Amino acid sequence: MLIWLADYLAQYWSVFNVVQYQTLRAVMGVLTALVFSLLMGPAVIAYLQRLKIGQSVRTDGPQSHLGKSGTPTMGGVLILLSICLSTLLWAKLDNRYVWVVMLTTVCFAAIGWVDDWRKVVEKTHAAYHRAGNIFGNLFLVWPPRYFYMKQQKRRLNCNCMCRFSKMWRSISVGFMCLLFILWWLDPAMRSI
Repeated sequence: MLIWLADYLAQYWSVFNVVQYQTLRAVMGVLTALVFSLLMGPAVIAYLQRLKIGQSVRTDGPQSHLGKSGTPTMGGVLILLSICLSTLLWAKLDNRYVWVVMLTTVCFAAIGWVDDWRKVVEKTHAAYHRAGNIFGNLFLVWPPRYFYMKQQKRRLNCNCMCRFSKMWRSISVGFMCLLFILWWLDPAMRSI
């Protein structure tokens, strides 16, 4: 949105043309998200504490972890709000890819929300079922990829870049793409 304001103001003062640079908007977007999360963080945490959305801690773990019991979970709400706000302020909103990435981010956050909600409601430390999480993520990964390939007028394929000696080679994994993504996605999800 700010890019449209800068376009309008640039006709009166040329210094606003600097907002056209993608690098400046990226840096300002990161700074906007940081400032928003620092300013709104305490209020969001207090709100989550008032709602009694607290994390349950396993009793078989270290005794020092029992102090974490009741710590507000769903802190990703603050991160998601910061990302969406800074994107809406600094991105070119007429670009389809911005909307696809933002929608995908919100959908992945929805999987995290379901996981956190389950922990809060059931008062359990167990995460979302692993298979459900993997297939939920795969369900969310393929539509944006398909959209991107359609926009680029390219065939939907999966190439893997591997280094052999001193040069990189692109290896088409074809139908094995789904297995490759599962192999990569599962450890990535469990590391978070």
